[in-house]
Amino acid sequence: MADIENIADSGSDNSADSGSESEFEGFEEDEVAVNGNILNHTVILNPNYDRIIARDEELNWSNIDTPPTIAPFTRDVGLTVDLDEEAEPIQFFKLFFNEDYWPIIVTETNKYAEAKIAQQPLSPNSRLHEWTPVTVDEVKLFFALCILMGVVYKESIEDYWTTNESTMTPFFNKKMSRNRFLAILSNLHLSDSTREIPVGQDGHDPLYKLRSFVNMCSRNFCDIYVPQKELSVDESTCPWKGRLRFRVYNPAKPDRFGIKLYSVNEANSGYCVGFDVYVGSTPVAEYSELVDLDQDSGQTTKIVIGLLAKTGLLHGGHHVYMDNYYTSPELFDELSIRETYACGTVRKNRKEFPEALKVKQRMLQGDSIFRRREDLLALKFYDKREVHMLSTIHTATNAIFDKRDQNGQPKFKPSCIADYCKFMGGVDLSDQNMKYYSVMRKSHKWWKKLFFFFFNMILTNSYALYRKYGTNKNLKSQDFREQIAISLILEAPEAPKPKPARKRPLTNSDRLTGRHFPAYNVAKEGAKRKHPARDCVACNPSFKNRGPRATKYKRNSTAFHCPDCNVALCVPRCFEVYHTYQNYKQVLNGNENSDSE
Repeated sequence: MADIENIADSGSDNSADSGSESEFEGFEEDEVAVNGNILNHTVILNPNYDRIIARDEELNWSNIDTPPTIAPFTRDVGLTVDLDEEAEPIQFFKLFFNEDYWPIIVTETNKYAEAKIAQQPLSPNSRLHEWTPVTVDEVKLFFALCILMGVVYKESIEDYWTTNESTMTPFFNKKMSRNRFLAILSNLHLSDSTREIPVGQDGHDPLYKLRSFVNMCSRNFCDIYVPQKELSVDESTCPWKGRLRFRVYNPAKPDRFGIKLYSVNEANSGYCVGFDVYVGSTPVAEYSELVDLDQDSGQTTKIVIGLLAKTGLLHGGHHVYMDNYYTSPELFDELSIRETYACGTVRKNRKEFPEALKVKQRMLQGDSIFRRREDLLALKFYDKREVHMLSTIHTATNAIFDKRDQNGQPKFKPSCIADYCKFMGGVDLSDQNMKYYSVMRKSHKWWKKLFFFFFNMILTNSYALYRKYGTNKNLKSQDFREQIAISLILEAPEAPKPKPARKRPLTNSDRLTGRHFPAYNVAKEGAKRKHPARDCVACNPSFKNRGPRATKYKRNSTAFHCPDCNVALCVPRCFEVYHTYQNYKQVLNGNENSDSE
């Protein structure tokens, strides 16, 4: 009999085979002995299995399982800065958004707006006709309103200033006018555009327009907080459907079109420790040179090693979980050398992956096959389909999974798969939290979309740390963002207030309902009369009828008006009729038979 696989049986009682008989032509069937026990199911063996074993032995793969050598976790988890015991949400926000960055936004925004005014003729309706330089207080107020727009979501920005009584939100108009908000948003800038190097020339930076902000986020994310032992590496996407040279398409992501980021996050909280923006190439791969990585290594190996080197996560005993896009024997060996250990799903066509795990075999649900090369474990597990794993953390033993089968019995799965399911979702958890109360809006400029993506990430990271070290660990994300917005508004007392809008005339239904009381007309500053007179809207002819035909009418003026309707009315007759009858002019002209409303 040819040499056979070592199979670790999970104890499953299922007996259903997978695959059709035509898939296994040229294979022979036999019972398999494992630790002296006969398993009552069939395994398909390859006639060329001897040569497969020989190739695996050349790569030092064996069927003997030994515990891997793992260095202890040596990092001091927690904040690297001192905070008050009763720190408020705004203090966590300021850990990532530096106070000295507000003047940069103010300077570049004003510079860009002044350049637009000087270089091109403005349309008659342009908001730049009334442009005045922004201040730090006004920019803080602007971003506070952006945060609140994520909490109170509306389809378009203009809807926040609507005068429709059924959907209006007066708070926004009290703090900043619509035209001023849109003018700041249109001219928002973070860098001097005149110094940008064009595409194709040496020194061109695709992220020049927000490079300073990206650097601030990248630096603060990894410096402020030391993450726990378990990390996850995955891709994140800033949604963008417009034209862009480095836009990517990934149908497996919720946002299929967008700007891709490589991200490393804390597994339990989703805190983003580090990231790198894909701009057609991978700048983070350059960091792999700092740790003497062989330049002939694969690109995904350079990405992961470079990202961990950039964030200072190597040589600390971290356990990193990743999917099959990154996982390879080469990468895991390199990480193990640097006292960083990994686990993840793997594509079976990866270089140096054991051949014994690639061949077709008839396996029952719960069966697993493994090979080991020193500290590296390669494993194939069959549940509903084949799953291939690599790990430098685990042994080929089973663990109780957190789910039960149809009979209510606990499920058993290899420990590497159980931990992978538990710790792989750090990046997805961060993406999920960023979707709640997001500040992101549609934009014609990709860099503004990416800027608000990072601003949203700052709020998400701030909330993740507040849940760990804040005074109220059960505070909801909505309340957390509201408190940050309120704090920014209170820090901006000198922000210019919007001009009061002219009161909208009431409709007929409003005029005929409610309680209305007369009041004296308000005199303008410097007027001689204390209560100036205005033409009564009820007993005077309408504007369109004035002229030669209106000479027979006597012009009636009054010192009273209705504050709610904002119209001048004679007291008491015109005031009473105006608020009682639909056709008040006919009543005042002697047609007493008009229907009252």
